[in-house]
Amino acid sequence: MSLSRALCLPLSILPLAACNVSTVLDDTATSSDTAAVACGDLADRPANRPPLFVNEFMAYDPDTQDWIEIYNCGTETVSLAGVSLWAEDRESQVAWEFPGDTSIVPGGFRVVECTGADTEGLIASFRIAREGGTIHLYLSEYGLSGSIDHVDYTYQQEGHSLARQIDGSAPWVYADEPTPGRSNHD
Repeated sequence: MSLSRALCLPLSILPLAACNVSTVLDDTATSSDTAAVACGDLADRPANRPPLFVNEFMAYDPDTQDWIEIYNCGTETVSLAGVSLWAEDRESQVAWEFPGDTSIVPGGFRVVECTGADTEGLIASFRIAREGGTIHLYLSEYGLSGSIDHVDYTYQQEGHSLARQIDGSAPWVYADEPTPGRSNHD
């Protein structure tokens, strides 16, 4: 079985073909090729990178705004001052920095609405491309070389989020019951 098919173990009953995450891991990838770091297994991450993960996002739902959920798998509260999100697709690349007074408690989540409007609070000035792209979480002072986490994704299904099956860990799966601000496996 290829690793990309193994990533498609659904949180809910969805056709296997609906889980197209070939840009996250392609059919030639092996378990040692994965970019995902298991939560708690942060040995390969530089010491100045906080234990944060892009944990779930929704790029297409006619009833809600796009959103990205960030998860802190660490044992201490993490300040998001100096941390940015970057969304890129075929047509654009947009960065947005968290407000300096924002933090995430251990085991906690923060949800950022992605409205495309330039407003205050946890509202990013970009939308998430439905057709696919990349979402980066990074330390602002280093640019993308200060990567904390990222996810490459393909076409998004209406009303489904793309989520880590286990918070902070691989695999990524489509969820027909999105869980913004909550654990993906409750």
